[in-house]
Amino acid sequence: MAMEWTSDLDTGIEVIDNQHKRIVEYINNLEHAIATNDRDEVGQVLDELADYSLSHFSFEESLLEEAGYRFIKPHKSIHDTFIKRLSG
Repeated sequence: MAMEWTSDLDTGIEVIDNQHKRIVEYINNLEHAIATNDRDEVGQVLDELADYSLSHFSFEESLLEEAGYRFIKPHKSIHDTFIKRLSG
């Protein structure tokens, strides 16, 4: 079942919301590749998702740092866990 973006996922920061929407698109593309048993597409989508996520996480973490977000360490830990699971 495809993941659908809903307004409760909005952060209120347009650039971040747009990047998160793109990650949802990658997840949906991955689901499609798995459903069609297309191993090459699965690999390609995973590579693209990993690259995009690394870039997004770095950008988001710099914004959070600039804003003095007090939960940046646990938030970064979630990013790190996602990358480890994606790479593993």
